[in-house]
Amino acid sequence: MFCQFLNVTQTITQAVTPAYIQKVTLIFMNTEEEIFFARNKIAINILKELKEKEWMAKPLSQKLNYYRETVSRILKRLEDKKYVICIKPESSNYRPYKITCRGKRIIKEVLNNSNCKNFNR
Repeated sequence: MFCQFLNVTQTITQAVTPAYIQKVTLIFMNTEEEIFFARNKIAINILKELKEKEWMAKPLSQKLNYYRETVSRILKRLEDKKYVICIKPESSNYRPYKITCRGKRIIKEVLNNSNCKNFNR
């Protein structure tokens, strides 16, 4: 929804610069989000991978070299906070996840922040 709002604003005004969009984005990242992502580097790495393609917990955990249970727990938290969405929630053995617009906004903000560029283990 937020990304759609910025696209509509850009279309209407035609005077919105990328710097202005970044300022607006920074305003919308609340303290709870800042704390969650500052303390959870694994969540940032998961969102980075989901930005590229859809993943299931097991292959994602193998790629990132984390325990599957850890990745599943963080995916559930990210889903509760609306940063990712499970494509097939009714399935018990095939549950791919993909990033939402809100998750993309967070990744963009974190990657643009000079203090948070390297989230390697």
